[in-house]
Amino acid sequence: IKGTLSRIAIDSLDISGASLSISNPKMGARPQYSVGNVNIVLEGFELDSLAYLNKSKILYSDNLNVALNDFHMTLPDNRHQLNADKLALSTKTEIVRADKISINPMRMAADSTAKTMRISIPLLELSGLNMKKAYNSKEFNIGSLRISMPEIKTRSFIDSIQDSGHAPKSKRNLLAALHEEYFHSLTIRSFQIYKGMVDITSKAFIKEDSLTLSGKLSLTIGGFTLSSSTISDETLPFLTSSVKISLDDAVAKPSRSPHTLRCGNFMLDTRKDMASISNLSYTAESDTSLIHTLRRLGKHSVMNISIEKAGCSKAQLLAALYHGRINIESLKISNPRFQMSVFPQLK
Repeated sequence: IKGTLSRIAIDSLDISGASLSISNPKMGARPQYSVGNVNIVLEGFELDSLAYLNKSKILYSDNLNVALNDFHMTLPDNRHQLNADKLALSTKTEIVRADKISINPMRMAADSTAKTMRISIPLLELSGLNMKKAYNSKEFNIGSLRISMPEIKTRSFIDSIQDSGHAPKSKRNLLAALHEEYFHSLTIRSFQIYKGMVDITSKAFIKEDSLTLSGKLSLTIGGFTLSSSTISDETLPFLTSSVKISLDDAVAKPSRSPHTLRCGNFMLDTRKDMASISNLSYTAESDTSLIHTLRRLGKHSVMNISIEKAGCSKAQLLAALYHGRINIESLKISNPRFQMSVFPQLK
């Protein structure tokens, strides 16, 4: 409006049934954002030559209500796409809700050996977000974030340079990319994953090694903080005051072993400084293919281990999560059983 109008003020600006597509040349030909149906209401819209300096507004408005359908976004790693059936937010209620979210590798990246994710989330609810501050300063202060019944599948590869014992190459991970692109700091007072399903596979480039881990996950994190100073070489790339994890029906299977690790329940609570497991077993195959598997792997013995219950207390678990070192004052193991079988014909 420069040179034509000095000021525009609209009490209520309503945009309904629009479509949106935004491209970034750095991200390639694919649109960075696209929305099939856009509904926006801007209250107290005001635009003049100094409007960009007003940090008390968002999109030049006092309040903002947005409803998006058929939302698609290319993530900063340029390998994954985020999709959502519905996305709604309001500055008045400070609530964001998203339905049927998915994150999948883009077609051109699907067969790559880079790390990939497949995530589906039926419902995500976020409350207590000061959207004006987030928009103007990229500082996200969130009261609570709840992710209900997600399914998470990841596939990663161990770099061949790591396999040879050398230092790994520095790589720009997705978390750092999101931080650089979208926010300076992120704080969540209460972060919760409710009844999630995880399926993680890690493979090696050269050897035929792989490890698959699956289970049912519930997670609660208190005082979550992510900023440029927390994305470092620590075990956890964020700060937190508490972590509570519950993993049910967990199964871990390495490809170059006849054994499978199973756990009925694993629980960790840093507030109580305690952790426990139940129905833990480390067992070998029991069918007729065991001898063939051992011969293929060049092994001649197997172990069967079971533990009914085990727990530790006063273990400084939060420090252990950050630094990968643990000091346990008390450890109790109930009803352990151990059996070893040796096959002389395979020696």
